[in-house]
Amino acid sequence: MKKIGALVYRELLLAKRFYITDILIVFGVSAFGYLILMSMEFGNIAKIFEEMGGEMADITKNSVYYIFNYLTAALWCLLLNENGTSSADIKTKWRMYGFTMPVTDKENALVKLIINVSGVILCFSGAVANGLIISAISGIDFDFVKSAKAYLLIIALSMLFCFFGSAALSWARTEKEAGLSNVVQIFTIIIMGNAGFFLFKGSEEFSPYISALISEDSNIFALKNLAAKILERFGAFALPCIILLTVVSYFVNLRLMKRRYK
Repeated sequence: MKKIGALVYRELLLAKRFYITDILIVFGVSAFGYLILMSMEFGNIAKIFEEMGGEMADITKNSVYYIFNYLTAALWCLLLNENGTSSADIKTKWRMYGFTMPVTDKENALVKLIINVSGVILCFSGAVANGLIISAISGIDFDFVKSAKAYLLIIALSMLFCFFGSAALSWARTEKEAGLSNVVQIFTIIIMGNAGFFLFKGSEEFSPYISALISEDSNIFALKNLAAKILERFGAFALPCIILLTVVSYFVNLRLMKRRYK
C-alpha cells in the first residue's frame, strides 16, 4: 500500500497545476453566481426586481439558480479530464526509468483508478455543496434527489467524453501518439453530440423538445424542459453507467499500459 500511496502522491504532485487551475475556475464561476444571487436578494438587482414585478423576478431568479447549479457541476467535471501526467511521462521518458522500479502494470492502472474514483467523489461533493449554498442564498428549495440525479448524469457524460482521450494517452508511447488523444477527444464530442441530437430529433418522445429548442422563439425554458425530459428518461442509469465506466476504464488502462510498457 505504501508503494500505491507513493505513486498516487507522484500523480498528484505532477498534476497539481492542472487541479489548482480547474478548482480556481470552479470557485471563480461559483463566486460570480453567489454575487448575482445575493444582488437579486438584497442588492442592486433586487431594486430592479421591484420594478419588474414578483412573477418576472421569480422566473429570472430561478433561471439564474438552475444555470449556476448545473454549470458549476459541469465545471467540477473538468477534474475528470486527463491531468497531464501521461503526457509528462512520455516527454520525460518515464517508461525507461520505470523499468528499474518494481512497479507493475496493475499498480499503474490501480493508481489511475484511485484518481478517477476520487475525482468522481470530489465532483459530486462539490456540486452538492454548491447547490446547498445557492439554495441558501436564493431561498429556493434544494431538491437533493433530483439534483443528485442531474449531477450523476453530468458526471457520467463527462466520463464518457473523457474515456477515449484518456485511453489514447494510456496507449501512446511517443509525443506524436500522445498528441492524437486531443483529436480523439474532439471527434468523440462531435460524433456523440451529433448522434444524440439526431436520435433525439427522430424520437417521438424528444422531438417536440428539440423543435422547441431550435425554433426562432426558443428561450431558456425550452432548454430547461429538454434537460428535465433527459433527466427523467436517463437519470436512473447515471450511477450504473459511472460504475461501469470506472470498471471498464481500469481494464482498458491496464491493457493499454501493457502495450505502452512492453
